[in-house]
Amino acid sequence: MRLVGFPQLALHIARKDWAESRWFMIMLTLGLMVPAILVRFYPDRSVDFAKGLLAGMLAGAGFGYAQFCFLNERQRGTLELLLSLPVEPGRLVLAKYCSVYSMVLATVNLPALLVADLRIIFFANAVALSLATLFTATTVMSDKPWAAQVPIYFMLVFVLPFERILTRFYPEGLQTLGYLMSQPILLTSLALLASPILVATSVFFFTARAQKR
Repeated sequence: MRLVGFPQLALHIARKDWAESRWFMIMLTLGLMVPAILVRFYPDRSVDFAKGLLAGMLAGAGFGYAQFCFLNERQRGTLELLLSLPVEPGRLVLAKYCSVYSMVLATVNLPALLVADLRIIFFANAVALSLATLFTATTVMSDKPWAAQVPIYFMLVFVLPFERILTRFYPEGLQTLGYLMSQPILLTSLALLASPILVATSVFFFTARAQKR
């Protein structure tokens, strides 16, 4: 049986995922219009609120698309159906990542047209792609329904109170933390560069598990 070509597979998967999550995409895109409008037209009065809203919605986008594109496939049993096609498991996972990325980029960049700031546009894209990779990778590597929530728990337990942890156990690190927090483009660039490692790791785990069946 002839293997399905990767471009054809990725296009088919993306078309299916877009159709299934179209209302979620529309709501997120419209929601991201709010911080985009605030940054564009009221930069002096609402920048902090806009940044917080943007960060929350980008995290929601990554989590939501990971749910729609992979976890829901597992829960409905359609992932097994996709694996029954003449396609390698690793290619199927990569096609799913392409689908997630296509939706993330569309969701982020349509509102970004309102923002005439390349720095903000890069930051939003880098954060969205990095978070989408993180959430998707956890759902690919684990078949547990709570897998996609692990990065959220990690951020709540370790990342958010990190400054207090350093203050108590390693106060010398506060200066380094302050420098990193003042360089959001650097942080997001590093996260973006780490994304291919997460993708490759999740593909390896998924392929190894599929071969044991």
